[in-house]
Amino acid sequence: MIIRRETLKAVLPATTNDDTRYFLRAVLVEPDGRIVATDGHIMLIATDSNPMADADFPAKGVPPYHDNPAVPVLVDVASIKRLIDIMPKRSTIPVLGAAQLTTTEGGQPVISSTDLDAVCTIHPPNDQTFPKYERVLPAKDRKETRLVLSVDVLMAICQAAKAVHGPKAQHGGMIEFGIPEPDAKTKGVLESVRITITSSDIAVTGCAMPC
Repeated sequence: MIIRRETLKAVLPATTNDDTRYFLRAVLVEPDGRIVATDGHIMLIATDSNPMADADFPAKGVPPYHDNPAVPVLVDVASIKRLIDIMPKRSTIPVLGAAQLTTTEGGQPVISSTDLDAVCTIHPPNDQTFPKYERVLPAKDRKETRLVLSVDVLMAICQAAKAVHGPKAQHGGMIEFGIPEPDAKTKGVLESVRITITSSDIAVTGCAMPC
């Protein structure tokens, strides 16, 4: 199984820094290729819609590819960062910007990355303790108001929240979004979304224009 750097980095923000919750200081790799992380407050699932072939991964210095793991594999955050650090920042070989997850002859999971000079190989433990994340994932057919904001808009909102709450606020720093109900006047088109960020000393209000 080839796991792109982008899918790993996409879910890392949802991991925790709490040493007492070691199973949340990790990324779960499902047999179907989904990458999952959660800290109990946010959950992120990344899927590669155009996976690379295992045959394209360099064989020099890495464990030979046997098969994809048949069960989920939990890889701690420190190991994920080590794998990413080995990947070249720029390369004409796309697969070098990825890691390969396979199993040993004994069926144990092993994941590797390489820049063709150095190799990082991780042997994840057999402990597969991880929350049943499917239970909190909203159903696809659930009625909802769809909100689409650009990355630049979201980054600006987060920067404003950090300025108000301070960089160490973590989950104590909240952002409130007011999503108006589409009506006949707007013909079902969602217009601006109200934003409120408040602390004991500062209040920020504004709006974001959906894409």
